[in-house]
Amino acid sequence: MKLVQKNRIGSKIKKKYSKPITPYQRLLDSKYIPEETKNKLIKIYNEIKLIELFKQMQKLIDLLVKSTKQCYNNTIYERNNNKDYA
Repeated sequence: MKLVQKNRIGSKIKKKYSKPITPYQRLLDSKYIPEETKNKLIKIYNEIKLIELFKQMQKLIDLLVKSTKQCYNNTIYERNNNKDYA
């Protein structure tokens, strides 16, 4: 969201924001980016398989959580079974 307008009414300030858009959409809407570059961006964006990428991220997050739990459990086990652990 970008600040579009700011009005002062006495001691209060009323702010008006634009509709939220992604950075990708900002680039496509920009008048400073050449059409050729915009077309390349559109092609790259269309080639990205977002659902597959999301699933892959979820698998990696699950693996990280599992690994963290396992490490935590091993640490607790060592504390409980090792008299010299302080």
